[in-house]
Amino acid sequence: MKSFPLVLTSALGVVIIGSAFWLESRWYAVIDVVQTITVLNSRDDLFVFIEHDEAVLTDTRFRLLAKQVTSVPNIPEHVSDDLLVVRMKDGKLSKYDLKGFGSGGSSFVHHGDVYWSRGRERGDTGPTKWKWDGSKFPSLPEAEAALVDYNHLKNVDESTKNEGWNQASFKIGDREAEVTIRLRNENVKVYGESENGTSPRERVFLVRSVNTNAPEILIDIVKGYREISKEQYFKLREHQ
Repeated sequence: MKSFPLVLTSALGVVIIGSAFWLESRWYAVIDVVQTITVLNSRDDLFVFIEHDEAVLTDTRFRLLAKQVTSVPNIPEHVSDDLLVVRMKDGKLSKYDLKGFGSGGSSFVHHGDVYWSRGRERGDTGPTKWKWDGSKFPSLPEAEAALVDYNHLKNVDESTKNEGWNQASFKIGDREAEVTIRLRNENVKVYGESENGTSPRERVFLVRSVNTNAPEILIDIVKGYREISKEQYFKLREHQ
């Protein structure tokens, strides 16, 4: 029969070897972040544009612990910039999550149509104008986009206001992370909340004055990194 010290030494060796393997194993994670929330409305129509992006991270658990101890930041790899479009028309709420739409830009209205506009970075040859078609923002051909560029439309904010639309933006964490909208038949409030605790989350809500139900959750994401499988990690990277 083995002596107690020998058994203890063997068990300790197993723990040390197991810990070494665990520290050298890779950790895969994803992080979602809500960026800017923009509310665009007329008396009879309401859009809420929620820009949100996704990034992934992988490293060995040992290096991640070392970075945490030495306060070295982790740099995730960007995989997707998305735009969630929420529309309320005739009392009906619809959602359209445009995956990979891209980051930045703003909405405006011209001749009754809702557009999205974004500047070009140096060397970029991609589209700069998109027009809402009822479920998505198809990019405009250059000839059509030229009709609503700066040479033809000097002030998109003025155009939007002249057509009876209002626009306001906020970010979760702002001092006043909310917008109240007066529609023809009701008032609507769109607001963001950041919750801490055991399950920290970021949410954007919509509440209607004519509806006594709980506020509608437009987007709900977990704050910080969420562990995912190796397969999920590579699947997300494929869609960059």
